[in-house]
Amino acid sequence: MIRLTFHGTRASTATTSPQHQWHSLLQIEADETSLLIDCGSDWRDRLPTATPDAIILTHGHNDHAGGVTNDIPCPVFASEMTAGLLTSRPKNVRIFPAEAELSFGPLRVIPFPAPHSLRAPMHGLRISSGDSTLIYLPDVATLQNVRSLLGGAALYIGDGSSFDHDYLRTEEGASCGHASITDQLSWCAQAGVRKCLLTHCGEEVCRNPEAAGLRLAGTGSMLGLKAEFATDGMVLEL
Repeated sequence: MIRLTFHGTRASTATTSPQHQWHSLLQIEADETSLLIDCGSDWRDRLPTATPDAIILTHGHNDHAGGVTNDIPCPVFASEMTAGLLTSRPKNVRIFPAEAELSFGPLRVIPFPAPHSLRAPMHGLRISSGDSTLIYLPDVATLQNVRSLLGGAALYIGDGSSFDHDYLRTEEGASCGHASITDQLSWCAQAGVRKCLLTHCGEEVCRNPEAAGLRLAGTGSMLGLKAEFATDGMVLEL
């Protein structure tokens, strides 16, 4: 069993709501192992839990890595470029190679490159324990090989920046930015993932969470999915 606690679910937007006040931070627990995934600047000097076994950073943007300081009391796993972007680099940073499995007790984590930013390259995470697998992609512009990357997962945790506007741009021929929520739900339908949670919630969601939640549930239902927004403090067992 994997236990998820969404301590923070807000993107870099200045707009907040009671449901989405804090920058992205997800805690994942299995047996006695505890990991924190991302640590946005809101969390600087105030980790929401006792010392975890490790922190894993998806990329170097401030709302995902700005809370990491040089006195973090546990290992911090990051890509080489993400580690280089940290303004207060911890002494115990450990560089992970893409697509190499990391093991933490019963948890297995495989980082994989995902288009989002050339300056702060993003790595999605495929996280498994026993027969349970989830995908964590809080910032993503596009996704190739959808079925192979998402296939077999019981849960997709994705980018809640916007419903219809895909905030995409092209940099040096590469797609960067944020895919729309509707596109991500379509990916999940293609790959057979039936449960979706959206985190990293943007202004459109934070401004009216109730209306956004109803719209998301309806859109997901039309595709045969159960879809909802993660909220600060939400706990889920997988």
